[in-house]
Amino acid sequence: GGSRCTERDGRWLTAGEFRETGPLAGDTRAVRLPAPPLGALHVRLEFARGMWRVDQAALVTLGDAVTPQRVPPARVLRRGRDDTDALARLTGAAHPLVTQPGDTLTLLYDLPAGGERAEIFLESRGYYLEWVRDAWIAEENPVRLARMFLDPRNALREMAPEFKRAEPGIEAAFWGSRYAR
Repeated sequence: GGSRCTERDGRWLTAGEFRETGPLAGDTRAVRLPAPPLGALHVRLEFARGMWRVDQAALVTLGDAVTPQRVPPARVLRRGRDDTDALARLTGAAHPLVTQPGDTLTLLYDLPAGGERAEIFLESRGYYLEWVRDAWIAEENPVRLARMFLDPRNALREMAPEFKRAEPGIEAAFWGSRYAR
């Protein structure tokens, strides 16, 4: 996890924190800072030891709150033809959609009026089973898995030394994977 601190009158004040349990997905975090003092603003970022990749740290002013408008796909194409079954599954009218390696779907949306000026965020839910590989299944440990669900903070702390020893090889395996690109 990480925390953000600001300095005021020679003392560091905690402004916020977050927990991050996985290195695979990028994300953006925003932490509200207390009203800045006059003059220079000092911000300190603290992270757990590890291989963090920070692309940007920025001080921003947020605008008014907005309410997103959900827009379901209007059509789904598979190999250039309408796939009404996939559309029903993606819009919740049928069981979830299951795709197989090599499947390619094109989703078409009808944007509401003014949509050409909108910021668009694609939200998805589901499971990514690429990580279920035979070599990794052989290493399953039901006790460790239970600890991850019941006491994730301490389970991660106990596994950290073992992970640190294996991390360079894991990193190389991930980036060398045909799925990582």
